[in-house]
Amino acid sequence: MTQNVHLASALLRNAVTASIVKMHPKLMEFLREANQFAVSCREAIETSAPHIYVSALPSISASSRIAKLYWPEFRNTAAFLARGIGRDRNTLLHITGHTSRVTSVSVSSDGTRIASGSIDRTIRVWDARTGEEVTKPLTGHTGWVYSVAFSPDGTHITSGSDDKTIRIWDTRTAEEVVKPLTGHGDIVQSVVFSPDGTCVISGSSDCTIRVWDVRTGREVMEPLAGHTRMITSVTISPDGTRIASGSGDRTVRVWDMATGKEVTEPLQVHDNWVRSVAFSLDGSKIVSGSDDHTIRLWDAKTAEPRAETLTGHTGWVNSVAFAPDGIYIASGSNDQSIRMWNTRTGQEVMEPLTGHTHSVTSVVFLPDGTQIVSGSNDGTIRVWDARMDEKAIKPLPGHTDGINSVAFSPDGSCVASGSDDRTIRIWDSRTGEQVVKPLTGHEGHILSVAFSPDGTQLASGSADKTVRLWDAGTGMEVAKPLTGHTGAVFSVAFSPDGSQIASGSDDCTICLWNAATGEEVGEPLTGHEERVWSVAFSPNGSLIASGSADKTIRIWDTRADAEGAKLLRGHMDDVYTVAFSADGTRVVSGSSDGSIRIWDASTGTETLKPLKRHQGAIFSVAVSPDGAQIASGSYDGTIRLWDARTGKEVIAPLTGHGDSVTSVAFSPDGTRIASGSDDGTVRIFDAMTADPDGGCSHRELDPHRQVLDSQPYLDTGAYTHSRASKHDPSSLPVQSLWPTHITNLCHLQDATSTQDPRDLFSFVPNSFDKYKGWIKGPRGELVLWIPPEYRNCLYGPRNTLVIGTGTVSLDMHRYVHGPDWANCYTPQNSSIRS
Repeated sequence: MTQNVHLASALLRNAVTASIVKMHPKLMEFLREANQFAVSCREAIETSAPHIYVSALPSISASSRIAKLYWPEFRNTAAFLARGIGRDRNTLLHITGHTSRVTSVSVSSDGTRIASGSIDRTIRVWDARTGEEVTKPLTGHTGWVYSVAFSPDGTHITSGSDDKTIRIWDTRTAEEVVKPLTGHGDIVQSVVFSPDGTCVISGSSDCTIRVWDVRTGREVMEPLAGHTRMITSVTISPDGTRIASGSGDRTVRVWDMATGKEVTEPLQVHDNWVRSVAFSLDGSKIVSGSDDHTIRLWDAKTAEPRAETLTGHTGWVNSVAFAPDGIYIASGSNDQSIRMWNTRTGQEVMEPLTGHTHSVTSVVFLPDGTQIVSGSNDGTIRVWDARMDEKAIKPLPGHTDGINSVAFSPDGSCVASGSDDRTIRIWDSRTGEQVVKPLTGHEGHILSVAFSPDGTQLASGSADKTVRLWDAGTGMEVAKPLTGHTGAVFSVAFSPDGSQIASGSDDCTICLWNAATGEEVGEPLTGHEERVWSVAFSPNGSLIASGSADKTIRIWDTRADAEGAKLLRGHMDDVYTVAFSADGTRVVSGSSDGSIRIWDASTGTETLKPLKRHQGAIFSVAVSPDGAQIASGSYDGTIRLWDARTGKEVIAPLTGHGDSVTSVAFSPDGTRIASGSDDGTVRIFDAMTADPDGGCSHRELDPHRQVLDSQPYLDTGAYTHSRASKHDPSSLPVQSLWPTHITNLCHLQDATSTQDPRDLFSFVPNSFDKYKGWIKGPRGELVLWIPPEYRNCLYGPRNTLVIGTGTVSLDMHRYVHGPDWANCYTPQNSSIRS
């Protein structure tokens, strides 16, 4: 059974379309949901039969017919508690076979086949109903395949590659029909057939478009030149008279197919690269998707924008496609979603289609317009139901793009976050609720935020080259923008007495500002040879440390009689972050070279060997208020906590973020760490470490506090939540935390006799595989499967709060698995889960 999800899906889809089933709408809808269950939970179903019941079944929406029918009889399972996010109910088919990223998908004109190209250097052809391969892989390219397209009659496929060639294949024999088409001087990014099938049009990183005769393989005209950066996408009008192209030069251009001349002025409104272009079926409209996260509609004849900008994606828009009726558009993005838009209103018409676990690289409609095919960097192809009958789940308030900076308020009650979505938000650090409306005004990404020492004001630095001051209580600006930098402001910091603000910039300088008047204090501090990524004041305010892309740290004396800055060398790449120790005697730095270094602030010498455990650049470091610990956030998506004296890690890495950790900050009492990430979430982690006597450092816990307060989540304490345990989780016996078959293993028992039990599953290497969704035990036991939609917003070990547009926590108190998994079946006295 577990190896036949493809077959089951095909049978269910055939059943849905059977005439007798169509006479029974409820049965038809149930079969449709059954297919969606099989497809969306395929990873769990194909891996383990028990996890059909203990993982897949409890993960589906409570409103589904399957849940209402089966949940009452399967009560002893985990409960997924989702807020602001729902399970995918639109996936009809989940196709796997490529061994790496899928870059492009195309559908045959009769809708029966899907072609896909991949960086595994192959093109594959799939049955659009069953997901089975219908031919052997098309091999021959010596580089990544960037683009594929069917011929109008479906007998041929063309492909473009970074081997600089275009190839044309017979779909029946999987063989090439002509020699590779050569002429481009760089990657062939995009290919398409002309409507009559006689020509192939190609766009390349060499900035040219070429038109080829399919029969002879020769160019039929001179290359079309005009773009000033690589061409990312080409398309042709349905009547074959015009070519449209998108480019890294931020323009869309329209060309005459017969003459090769541009027929309009370049279409220019995007603020970043144009990734994809497409004509409507009647040829009257062009749609473009861009790295600026937007979609634009154009009149194909006049080159005028036809509607408001379509906004909603939080990442690059990699692919756009018109539905056959010309009314709707599908778009695929780096934010891992597909969205569907009404071209007349500019509004989204259904909940975003989610399920891919990496960037969506390509989207296309089936000819009847009822389904969308997508390819992704997660290596899969999906077929989606495009019917607009889904009720959107309203997302929680949150950032709609990556977060660059977080800061605790001085009393620890609030956390501020600055984002690429150009807003600053202030959150209650215990509940995650917004305490004021979003702070808006910056015209660029928010790169840094900092509270004043008294907590009344917030400073922000932005890519718009300004520093702004805000009232932290009302969210209103308290002064005009502080201007003077000629480049993006990457970092801001208040002096300990609150009288000054320091800012570091892309212009290689550090500026000091009077916090009361907004006036610049003295001349900018110069000396760095490249951009200044980070600035920090010493605790007494007499020194400023700065980290730069020139690989150095400088320490500046702020006193009037101070001479040149002290120069600290040792890092091998950009220094992204600097922080002073609590007593001001040391400076901590983190670099793109993957190391953290600790320096004597007076001598400039290193006091410890570099700390090297992260698997990527260090974007942020913070020192605990007592100076005993260092927190670091990295490109590898983890936060690590280090003993500042010995350089050893004091707890297991803090995990949960689905992308780079860009910022970390300690709470004023040192018990919590706030983190911001490119995944768009803020997380709060428990930073307390267990003392040998079973207590916790930094402070004593309230002995009557429930282990997890009101928020159950995947931690070793989650199992005891419903029992209202009144013990600190670090003192709980290991056996009481998780089912016996995981925790009675000798090596785990030995480890946890000294290991904080809150870190039980963090302690197990690779305990959560985010790519496949499995939480595993110490010997690889499958504990629970997490659906793709939930993986980036899941509460994890030590994670006490997730702030984002969606969150998912787990209630494990009834969960049975391992040898006892069959006890999840509870036919007697069952009731539907509320």
